[in-house]
Amino acid sequence: MTDSQLDPDSAFDEPTVERKWFWFGVVIGVAHLGFLALILVLVQIDLLLALVVAVALSVLSGIGITVFALWWRE
Repeated sequence: MTDSQLDPDSAFDEPTVERKWFWFGVVIGVAHLGFLALILVLVQIDLLLALVVAVALSVLSGIGITVFALWWRE
């Protein structure tokens, strides 16, 4: 056991969360809601257009998340 696990006051310490990754998750969640709303609107206009936009945005966002996670982290 480490010293922090044996220290009775350690239960009241601030949790160590990297804020950058927290906000990254928040941005991903909000972007996902926007993506879903866009796709729902496009489905009512044209199904094929909605499919093309969904696939294109999914691939681009996957590449973007990968680039962020691998190369832009500090």
